[in-house]
Amino acid sequence: MNIDLNKIFETNGELDKKFVDALLRAIKNNAIKEFDYLKFMHSVKSMQDLNMDIDTSYKSAFATAQTIGLTKEKLLKTATHYVNVLRKEREHFADALKNQRSEKISGKLEEAEVLRNKINEYEEKMKQMEKEIAIYKKKIQGTDAAIEKEKQKIETIKNNFVTSYDHFEGVLKSDIDSINNLL
Repeated sequence: MNIDLNKIFETNGELDKKFVDALLRAIKNNAIKEFDYLKFMHSVKSMQDLNMDIDTSYKSAFATAQTIGLTKEKLLKTATHYVNVLRKEREHFADALKNQRSEKISGKLEEAEVLRNKINEYEEKMKQMEKEIAIYKKKIQGTDAAIEKEKQKIETIKNNFVTSYDHFEGVLKSDIDSINNLL
């Protein structure tokens, strides 16, 4: 059965494609072989494509799935499995983000601090070194601009991931609520 995960999770143009692809890949790589949440939701979405209302599509898909042994408990357990897959991805992302911050910002902050200290030394020791001090000041400005740029870039990456993650989690929670309420 070929399952369209984009359809199940209702991904759209507002989500960052790179993060959507990464989250979908994690779900696909951790897919359960037996009939589970993904296969169930594929059936539900297929029925909705036939203009079946949401209540009927859930109940009909579940009635069919029961014939091959699916229970509400197993359905909820497998949906929770995918929530946990997403959570692991969020942890990996947080670690990668922390490493990027450390590599791209901390090093530049240290560099800026070293340059400031040199400026202070040169100003105290020799007023003749004004040209060299001006060069270091320019480097500091460039470093501060680079730091700000990296902060903005990382914040954008974080926000894009959080938006994508929140969407996926919202779909899963909504589906879990629907399963609990409708089945």
